[in-house]
Amino acid sequence: MMKKQYSHLVLFLSLCTLTACNDSKNEDSIDPDPLPPSITYHVEGYAELGAFDHNSTLTVFPLDKSLAHIEEQAYGGKVETDYGLFSASGNMKFQESLYFEVQVTGNFFNGTKGRRSEHKTTLRAINHVINHDDEERSINRYIKLPATNVNIFTQLTAARICTLLKKAAGYNEMSHTITDIYRNASEQALKEVLTAFSISDIYVSMLSIDPTRASFSQYNAPASMMAAVSNILLTSVDEELLDAFFTEWDKDFAPDGRIDNEDIKESIRDGQQSLKYTNVYKQLDSFYKAYDFKSDFPEFWKFVDRNGDGILDKQDKPDDFEITEEELTPSKQQCIQLLEQVNKYLRDFLQTECVWEANFCGAIGPIPDYPTTLVPTDSEVYEIWTAAYATIRQCNYMIHILTSKTYDYDVKPYVGTAYTIQSLIYQSLTQLFGDVPYVTPDNFNDIDYGNHVTRTPVKFIYAKQLEALGKYADALPPDAAQTKPESHPVSFVAAQLLMATMYAEIKDYTNASKHFAKIDSNTYLSAYLWKISNNESPMLDKPLYKKYFEGPYHLIYRIANQNALRVELLLANNQVAKASDAMKKLDREWKGSDKADEIRARLLEKGVNIMGQTFGCFSFLKRMGAAKKLLNIKDYQLLLPLPSLIIAETPGITQNTGY
Repeated sequence: MMKKQYSHLVLFLSLCTLTACNDSKNEDSIDPDPLPPSITYHVEGYAELGAFDHNSTLTVFPLDKSLAHIEEQAYGGKVETDYGLFSASGNMKFQESLYFEVQVTGNFFNGTKGRRSEHKTTLRAINHVINHDDEERSINRYIKLPATNVNIFTQLTAARICTLLKKAAGYNEMSHTITDIYRNASEQALKEVLTAFSISDIYVSMLSIDPTRASFSQYNAPASMMAAVSNILLTSVDEELLDAFFTEWDKDFAPDGRIDNEDIKESIRDGQQSLKYTNVYKQLDSFYKAYDFKSDFPEFWKFVDRNGDGILDKQDKPDDFEITEEELTPSKQQCIQLLEQVNKYLRDFLQTECVWEANFCGAIGPIPDYPTTLVPTDSEVYEIWTAAYATIRQCNYMIHILTSKTYDYDVKPYVGTAYTIQSLIYQSLTQLFGDVPYVTPDNFNDIDYGNHVTRTPVKFIYAKQLEALGKYADALPPDAAQTKPESHPVSFVAAQLLMATMYAEIKDYTNASKHFAKIDSNTYLSAYLWKISNNESPMLDKPLYKKYFEGPYHLIYRIANQNALRVELLLANNQVAKASDAMKKLDREWKGSDKADEIRARLLEKGVNIMGQTFGCFSFLKRMGAAKKLLNIKDYQLLLPLPSLIIAETPGITQNTGY
């Protein structure tokens, strides 16, 4: 086993330095044309074998054409928390390739021991830049690198990814076209790693697993698989020998994606058979609960081939672990945990989209060197798109689970909440991008993309979502929860306000007014109709959001949103006198007017401020017909470009006109 067989390597390895790949730099290479001066790059993520502590250090290296470190261009930082969260900024140049490596060294929580490790370990992750080719927009810009978690998946795949990249034509081009090359290499390497641990590689494609996105902070299958692999190795490999193990793994695995080394095979088998699952799970769950992670630690026994037959099934369950049919159906508490997970994704989307939208519409900022009008290669447009579909997918998973079985508690409020959150995302997506792929609880795996995925007309999406909302809205509670809102269903009021807004988006003012009337006569104790906690659980740091929106909650709908929509609908229905009177609820200084243009001008003034602080400012300006003039944009810029990466990997999706 590894505890004995690698002890002779420790002294030798202490004299060696880690490099990104085993190739050295070519001293005879011709220098490329000079690029713009150093740019400030920001990277964030979680460092987890278990969670690395706050004394751990990190280094970010740009990689050269041979995928080796460019040492003089590296910058450093530290892990910020004891649950592994890091965030670091520094100046770098990507002169030879668009790849970079994040390396973390430190002590970590060892769930197999129930304590912090006694020896430091180094993990690394290979990733790539997705928006560097737009050089004019990059000059003097603060650019956020893709979120890059560093974990057992990124460590075990890193050297293999380098091998696969160098076999691909054009892997070192300074263009966003390398994204497909990187994604294919990463996917293949992870499939090969999972195969070595007797885990079906079908999960990689089915769940769109990206090693740099996997984290224990997420309540999902990739987190469970990562926990299984981490704890299998921590069971069989002593802490002081981990770096030696990783070196031997890279030597064996990088060339062909196979493990032939019998010592490594024995370590995997020993870890699978000796892992004390129940004890390890309880220690990991207690550790994360101590840092206010509200969801249970992801269960991972199903990904441990305990009996060594190469098949994952119920025969692998721990001896002290009972499987019942009820466990396959979420209890009410587990349902609440699913809802909390959906809200984590919603929060991530809001914290990504609202910074751009509020800055673009002039409600905040202007933020120095931050893009307003976007181009297809901008990271902001890609992050908005991917965060939106991640949220939609979580909603679909929850809807599918809760509507496919019978429960001993009322699931309708939770299903209605999932549809409400999903509809909010679709409203935003369609107003930003126009027609988009429509992913439902019946086809939610299709967002992994393929030739069959196409853009669906906005009106069709709205019809389907409004139909679902109409079915479940009455089951929602009448009032919004004011404490721990992410653990409670959204309110009937929020759902009706969303439905009225969606009908207004497609200029169906009759139905918009019908749904608005269901809430217009009610009186509320709180000014907040829909809000979500910003601080309920640890999450990736978003410095711009924290600067401009910092607070315990993100407000999605306030009473002010309701008052603004009331005026908007009255104007749309040519009820000028009533609109003027309704304006008094929105603006206490309003003196009244019988001119629609004056009412509309005041509504715009107040609405930008309200929606800029909450949600939906850009779509509000478009509904009011004021976006082009107020934002000084052209017709085609009323829709954002689709991310170039999505266009490249999805032949059935076409780009918006003008981009």
